[in-house]
Amino acid sequence: MTTATHPPRRHSGTLAPILHSKPIALRLPQDELSEAHEMADGQDRSTASFARLVYLMGMQLHRRTGLLRLPEHAVDAVAKAVDAGQPGTAHKA
Repeated sequence: MTTATHPPRRHSGTLAPILHSKPIALRLPQDELSEAHEMADGQDRSTASFARLVYLMGMQLHRRTGLLRLPEHAVDAVAKAVDAGQPGTAHKA
């Protein structure tokens, strides 16, 4: 029995175009996915649009604070500002 020989693979020298030109797949556990669908429906958006909006909000906050996770008191402060309809914040529908 013989095995077929294949020519060696040739690499382009860089993976950057492959790594940076494809969409990012966001996989969520079922409970988080259900919540995203519900919240998107409540805003008359697609789930993809809602996920992008949340991503952009998180990136904006990360650029300002450098934090990947907000302390609970910061989350409470942002929620109070939104509830109060302060300038520069989104108002609840």
